[in-house]
Amino acid sequence: MKYTITFYSFWRIGTGLGSGSIDSVLMKDDDNLPIIPGKTLKGLIRDAYYECHLPNGKELFGHELPEEAENLKKSDLQDGKLYFGTAHLPDDEANYLKNNTELIKGLYRNITTTRLDNNKQNVDTALVKSEVCIPLTLEAEITPVNEETISDKNIEELEKAFKMLKLMGEKRYRGLGRCLVKLDKNEQS
Repeated sequence: MKYTITFYSFWRIGTGLGSGSIDSVLMKDDDNLPIIPGKTLKGLIRDAYYECHLPNGKELFGHELPEEAENLKKSDLQDGKLYFGTAHLPDDEANYLKNNTELIKGLYRNITTTRLDNNKQNVDTALVKSEVCIPLTLEAEITPVNEETISDKNIEELEKAFKMLKLMGEKRYRGLGRCLVKLDKNEQS
């Protein structure tokens, strides 16, 4: 089951690392193109799935949400029925950029944020420079782990969860990461 993530604003899925003058860099593949790891997507979709109060979450995603699983031993946790692949640029766009590497730097911008104290003054040590990605569309795929197909019922439930995902990534409550997650009806597998 293929789906797309279309960003309508700058967005960032960070590595937690810095580089040079940048305090926080984006998650990228070996070709320096933006990606969203499947593990990140699984967590976001699982949370949206539970917010919709949909059944079979444990069966599809594996163990329950962290707060529900904290008293379980690792041996008690079960795997889910679905594998969530990494989101990446569509192949034609990625190939074009790989052949025109000077264009890749145009995918990214640097933004600077600061923290204010109680008097609305900048805190001297709180200036952070982060790398963000321009609005674009990424593709991802969900595949069954041990089955040949994903049931129509599960696809319908996942579509409902997709509709809950309106923001994605770091600083999403500060205006970054506005998005639309949508099932690609032409590419169902």
